[in-house]
Amino acid sequence: MNELTISRIREAMYLRGMNQITLAAKSGIRVSSLSSYLSGKYEPKIRAISQIAEALEVSPAWLLGFDVSMEEEGSREDTNITIPFVEQKISAGFLQEFLSPENSIFPLKSISVTKKMAALYPVESLVAAEVDGDSMQDVGISDGDYVVFSKGTVKGNGIYVLVLDGVVMVKRLCFNPIDRTIDIISENKAYEPIKVSADRDGLVILGKVAGCIHAI
Repeated sequence: MNELTISRIREAMYLRGMNQITLAAKSGIRVSSLSSYLSGKYEPKIRAISQIAEALEVSPAWLLGFDVSMEEEGSREDTNITIPFVEQKISAGFLQEFLSPENSIFPLKSISVTKKMAALYPVESLVAAEVDGDSMQDVGISDGDYVVFSKGTVKGNGIYVLVLDGVVMVKRLCFNPIDRTIDIISENKAYEPIKVSADRDGLVILGKVAGCIHAI
């Protein structure tokens, strides 16, 4: 299966809060088959793509990589909400300078997102910001896309917006409670993971990513 389809399935799984087991149960496809599809070992037939798309409530054409809406037409009526958008770019690649919170994490504009994307978080906590870089491309977050994150939400492993040593970035975080460390992971093999102390000075977790809006 092509990398774009794999990344879009993973993105939709993340947005719907599913893992391979729950997706398998909802789609009727065996876990072993899903694992083979997501590893790129086997190419799913169109019927399997349709089953996966239906389970994830997304367009089959979007899963296949076509430049269409993620959701089926007709499923979006009265499903959008407006949230603040900030003009601070978030690094998803090499480090970049971070403006002070007074100047950057401040809503200057607004952007429309689906209610499904916002379903797990208080609407008033949601903020969108533009991504700069390619280190999260394997989960479908690319340069120029917009991430929507819930300010102040820190709950379990996942993709977060954070500040590290004055740099704002979007990364996958894995919390290690035993030794009180955090693995900061890029979803691109070109970038090495970073392990930091949970108490490290200069580390601020701004919030958990609720979803991604692809740039046109």
